[in-house]
Amino acid sequence: KGILVSSVVSGGKAEEAGLKGGKSLVKYGTESLIYVGGDVITSVNGVEVSDFSDLFTALSKTRPEDKVDVIVNRNGSSVRIKVQLVERTTELVNLLVK
Repeated sequence: KGILVSSVVSGGKAEEAGLKGGKSLVKYGTESLIYVGGDVITSVNGVEVSDFSDLFTALSKTRPEDKVDVIVNRNGSSVRIKVQLVERTTELVNLLVK
């Protein structure tokens, strides 16, 4: 369980921190394409994450520029990564839940 990191922004904070997006493009549903094979976020700041609601709850008391502890499943192993947050604009949130 967790949230798949389908892709990361080149040069962005997630990539700088070491989060890995997927490399294999597959069709999802009738129209969507998604990259698979990336990290799966399982915890943020000690809060177990299995869906976007959990993620938003884990981030609810954070601010832009804060650093959060993220645990991901990468190829079957747990990896701890420190990620610096950016401002959550409507555009970024829409990309996240796409």
